[in-house]
Amino acid sequence: FLKILPISLATVAIVSPWWMLQGSTSQIETSTKMYLIPLELVTTTITPDIIAGEFAFLPEIFLNIVSLVPLLTAIGCFLVISSLFFKNFNKTLYFLLLILAFLFFICSILIFFVGVSALAEVGVGSFIGSGNLDIGLPGEEIFSKIFCSWGPNLGFYLYMTSIIALFLNIIFTMRKSIKTNLSCYINKVFRI
Repeated sequence: FLKILPISLATVAIVSPWWMLQGSTSQIETSTKMYLIPLELVTTTITPDIIAGEFAFLPEIFLNIVSLVPLLTAIGCFLVISSLFFKNFNKTLYFLLLILAFLFFICSILIFFVGVSALAEVGVGSFIGSGNLDIGLPGEEIFSKIFCSWGPNLGFYLYMTSIIALFLNIIFTMRKSIKTNLSCYINKVFRI
């Protein structure tokens, strides 16, 4: 279960929104979500008369860096699956593949955090926060001040959960290996 859980959670996470900005007043509701596949920042604004959506412009360097997250995730998932084939006959390689998958997942979350933090610093000020923002009304050149909050969303949390599950898998593997080696050592000592 702990071997399949990180793969399942990471797969669902990659297609879920990873970051979100949300705010509303009595007349306007706005929501911005960042997806990794496809890598888009989608804003939806709803007023009593209009429902509109738009894609935000994302800088090329941001796209190049954050688009590594799905690739690193795919490599990490492949390593976890590969480790299952070595579990019964090469424990060292099995453990090494799990560690490498864990490192790929950690790198993915760090790349996303650093990339979105840099992007958010220009737009809203920080990765997580809240405050009044000027939100443009669709089709009009009018801006409304709306209290918004922003931060990680479902995909980010699912991915973090997959990292924790993979870490627990590594810990249980280490514990089992140490217990087996200790048991063998004790048996050798008492046979002498």
